[in-house]
Amino acid sequence: MMKLPWQRDKELKTAIATERGKLAQAVVSNDRMRSRLSAQAKDGAVGGWLEDLFRQLDEAKHRD
Repeated sequence: MMKLPWQRDKELKTAIATERGKLAQAVVSNDRMRSRLSAQAKDGAVGGWLEDLFRQLDEAKHRD
């Protein structure tokens, strides 16, 4: 029985793990930046617009 490439290639598994780690870091960074923007914008005139935008993004994320 022939194994698939990702079942026999340890370098590929390492590369996949590395990319997943980068993606996780990007998600955390995005969440931190979003939190900072939300906190800074609540006092300004753009606050309501940003809250609406983030709410729409969250709804789109849950639909997928």
